[in-house]
Amino acid sequence: MRATGQPAGMSIPMLAECTQRRSGKLLAAILLIVIVGTSLQPALLFADRPPVKCKEHLLATEQRTKAALMSDAADAAYDGAAQYGNTARSGVSSATRTVRVPPWAVEDESSKRGAGLLFFAYGGRKTLPYFLLEAGQAAKTFREHNPDIQMAILTNSENVNKTLFNIHIVPRTDLLFAGENLQRRQDKIPRQWLTRLYYLAHSPFLITWALDSNVVSCTPGAAQLFLNWALSTSMSGYDIAHANQNILSRTMYPHNFNIVYKWSRRTSDLLREWLLLAMRHGVAADDQGTLRIAEMRMIAAGSGLMVGQVAAHFGAAFYNVVPRGKQGGIRADGARITPVIQGRAHLLHSSNISLCGVINADTQTRQILMVRTGRERKSNRSVLWFQAYRSQQACTSKLQNESAFCLLPTINDSKFSAEQLNFIRKAELQPLAQYLLKCGGNRCSDFGVDKSR
Repeated sequence: MRATGQPAGMSIPMLAECTQRRSGKLLAAILLIVIVGTSLQPALLFADRPPVKCKEHLLATEQRTKAALMSDAADAAYDGAAQYGNTARSGVSSATRTVRVPPWAVEDESSKRGAGLLFFAYGGRKTLPYFLLEAGQAAKTFREHNPDIQMAILTNSENVNKTLFNIHIVPRTDLLFAGENLQRRQDKIPRQWLTRLYYLAHSPFLITWALDSNVVSCTPGAAQLFLNWALSTSMSGYDIAHANQNILSRTMYPHNFNIVYKWSRRTSDLLREWLLLAMRHGVAADDQGTLRIAEMRMIAAGSGLMVGQVAAHFGAAFYNVVPRGKQGGIRADGARITPVIQGRAHLLHSSNISLCGVINADTQTRQILMVRTGRERKSNRSVLWFQAYRSQQACTSKLQNESAFCLLPTINDSKFSAEQLNFIRKAELQPLAQYLLKCGGNRCSDFGVDKSR
């Protein structure tokens, strides 16, 4: 983050004198704080203690610039508030100097053109082949259904199928971080999303539809239609939209397998905020909670950020039916269910294209339930059973205690029908102040901060 003028508490000559006595690490640390605006405390970035002569000046600078740095969990306002004209914040005097946040440097920003899909397949010897194969299979379904669609892939592999992908983005090797299996997935593939977050800003498109590698296109022409609409309407005013994994209410909790965004100053700021929050959490930490926080902080700052929710038929997915009275987990039968789908589902969050036929067996308003009925003897793979429910009563009869996951509308609910058939609708985000109050003053895990220490 850079304040107008020089850093308070230290003259430019004194800053130069201090930095000349130290290694380049100190200068890099100060520049990172002043220019980027990271929320890490400055003292944590220094590799060693500064000279005694400079110590008091550095401490003075740290104290005076705290208000200009991105706030910790206890501070509800993102410092972009000053950028957007809201200089009066809770706990900060209205006389506080104005802080302007410059846009971060995005390579070839001016050359972004058109609309297209963006896939990711990067990593080491175990991770890279797995996701490259998945991304190729996904791209094949989209190419078959949308012959002229633009598709890019971010991968450190040289073996890119040029008949599928129009653009190959090669990541820097120093941005290929080691992943982990923090979610304890059965495939035991190490994952990390930090590389993905950085390169979302470096998409070659004005309108980017970023998809996980385990998706499939289910209907001809639909993906191209979606991108054409997004480009011609500038996404109807939305800056970003994504799937919502919180199917029990309209309050948004991002599901990042499906993100569409247009390039703008607001989106650029959001991606930077998201990246910095993700870095605070850890390289391999889940990126969905940090996107949620980044969006709430941007909105609380008065940035004007518009967040949408992608309609279920452009992002069908199965979600765990959580046993009643529990905060997480799944039922004994592994039940999973889709949101309400109207018409054909055009995009499915699965690498199994045969599920398109299951989910589109008819086009009535429906939810699809998936349960596990057993396991194959040789492979130990789950044997799955699918059922489409077209009435609230039938769904409730099946799920019983978990009937809250039955979301089918009442008959002749015209408002519901019109809303669901849109490409994107407005997302409802929890207010940041409400979130902070609920998560507790001392511990706000989504910020990666523990103030009790």
